[in-house]
Parts: sequence; structure tokens; C-alpha cells
Amino acid sequence: MIKQAFITKAINNYNITIDSNLCYYNRIGMNMTRDGIPSNPSSMVNMVVTDNTFVARLDSDEVTEFQNRVDAGIDFGTYSGNTLTRPINETTSTLGPIVACENGSCASFPWTSYTLATWKTFSGEDATSTVGVATVPSVDSLRFEVNTTSSPVTVAFGTQSYIDIRTGATYSCDYSLPAFSGLVAIKSATVSCSSVRHKGRIF
Repeated sequence: MIKQAFITKAINNYNITIDSNLCYYNRIGMNMTRDGIPSNPSSMVNMVVTDNTFVARLDSDEVTEFQNRVDAGIDFGTYSGNTLTRPINETTSTLGPIVACENGSCASFPWTSYTLATWKTFSGEDATSTVGVATVPSVDSLRFEVNTTSSPVTVAFGTQSYIDIRTGATYSCDYSLPAFSGLVAIKSATVSCSSVRHKGRIF
């Protein structure tokens, strides 16, 4: 579980699987770099990135960033089944949400920005990955909850319901968040707690 100030960062790594993580509110959600430094010559290959949820909170944040400073392409491994989303702005009108550079283009800014759709075309990866279930008018509509303990904890949503950004499940009233799990959800309608039942997948 990765939250707020932390980042999934890999430089010249290989044969590593990154799976089932929730990463929220980072300047860059995940960074992968092949830099060719002689003192660290290992190539960035055979990485597997699957079933993760990367959520950029601010319009200036990147969901993921890929740097290949050695040659062309972003052939670091395979990526699939991820949720890659910046619900405040899913377009490339500013920075991101997915940013990449290759070969000589890494030496100058800005790097190329991609939506998830154009990233799939460029990289040939993330074919089964998706954006979030909805966009938001402001970051105030986002809610992040995490349980770092070994026991369930109660999250008091009250009569404000929230929609899970990855699954579309609805949460409200008092919800039991499983051990070592978390969620990012989008504010929805008000509800009557006496009639609400919770369901859905939690990471």
C-alpha cells in the first residue's frame, strides 16, 4: 500500500513484479527509468506491472512516468489490468497524465504526454488497463482511506455516499475497511444509512 508522499520508483531494475498496489496523491505515481549509467549498468527489462491503482490527485501530478535514456521505445516489460487515472483531468492539455521520453528526447522538456488511450497505442501495453470510473469537478470530491493495521477499521462515511474510483462500488454510512487495504472514492449522492448495504472489491 503506497500513499501520499511515497512513489513507486524503479531505475535499471529487472525481473520485478509490481502488483496490487494503491498509490494516491504523489507528484509522480510510478517512475521507471533506464539510464545507462556505467556504475549501474543493469537494463530495465522484464518488469511486470499488473492490477495496480495509480491515482493522481492534482492537475499537475503525473499518473506514471517512463524514461528511456539509452535507446528508443519503452520496452521495460509488460503492464496490464491497472487503473491509471487523474480524475481532475484525464487529458493531455497540461502535463500528463502519462509522461514518457526516449533516447535523446529525455534531454529536453516538456516530455511527451499521453492519455491512457494514446499510451496504449504508443507502448503496446496496458491493453486491459482502464481510467477511473468518473471524473471530478474538484479535488474536494476525492476521498482516500487506508488501513495499515492487521484488523478491520470502521470508516464513517455517514449519509454521503462515495463511488470506488476503480470498481464503481458504492460506500456510505459505517464501512468496515479490511486489514492492510485502502480505497480512493468519488463523492456521490446523499443516502439513508438505514437502507444501505456495502459491496465491492477493496485493495
